[in-house]
Amino acid sequence: MHAFHVYRDWLILLLVAVSILTASMLFHVYLFYQVQNDSAIESGSVGRRLTVNRTELRDVIDSYTKKKINFEGKNYNLIDVVDPSL
Repeated sequence: MHAFHVYRDWLILLLVAVSILTASMLFHVYLFYQVQNDSAIESGSVGRRLTVNRTELRDVIDSYTKKKINFEGKNYNLIDVVDPSL
């Protein structure tokens, strides 16, 4: 039969928790300084810039406007129901 060593078990649990917390804090401090120095977020190569002309943008806006009108027409067109208790 195994004897319980409560003090030892709680000490191990506490040491594991403190070591995980310390490792997490060190990693986040490291990550913070990497972001501050702009070295964590770098792109290897910058591709060609995408451009949108006004006619394409207008077409997209018009299609979303049509979708909004269809959505509102289908979902907010309520039918009048007569109350039978009156």
